[in-house]
Amino acid sequence: DWFPAAVPVPGGFVAVGDCIAMLDDEGVVVQAARLDVPMVSLAAHDGWLYAVDTLGKEILMIHESGVIVARIEPPLKGYLRAVASDGKMLWAVTDAGEILSSQNGFVWKTIDFNTKYAGFYPEMDFRAVAAGSGGVMFSLPSCSHCNNLERYADDVLYSRVSTEDKVLLLGSDGCKLLEKP
Repeated sequence: DWFPAAVPVPGGFVAVGDCIAMLDDEGVVVQAARLDVPMVSLAAHDGWLYAVDTLGKEILMIHESGVIVARIEPPLKGYLRAVASDGKMLWAVTDAGEILSSQNGFVWKTIDFNTKYAGFYPEMDFRAVAAGSGGVMFSLPSCSHCNNLERYADDVLYSRVSTEDKVLLLGSDGCKLLEKP
């Protein structure tokens, strides 16, 4: 199975890719269901799961049982690439430089980064968003006031999911669970 994204849930993790799977707290798949369209990004927010699939046109709201309960299609120029939660807001990005935010998962506000910052930054093609502890980070071109992110080849590491005492790594070799020191 291919799992590019996961989130911690009570008793383990939920991972998505070509299927949606429940992993126990040791990182072992205990239940899985095939998906019609593979998912590439996943976030947990207010007791719900939100995902972006490989088609990139909708944000899927998923019940913990794995049932898709809503398909939200915000008006976009580009294709959705990632979704994340900082605990207060949901964030999503597109390959056309759009940044989306939502408090409830249904109503989304969109900022066109490329239009807003034309002349200051080159055209952006967002591929990832990281959020947590009330903050959000987007990968930007390196400059004196931006963070430089460590990059991994796509075929090495897809996602890193952290809990209080463990880290689940999802990559081309499958899942690996590490204990925090």
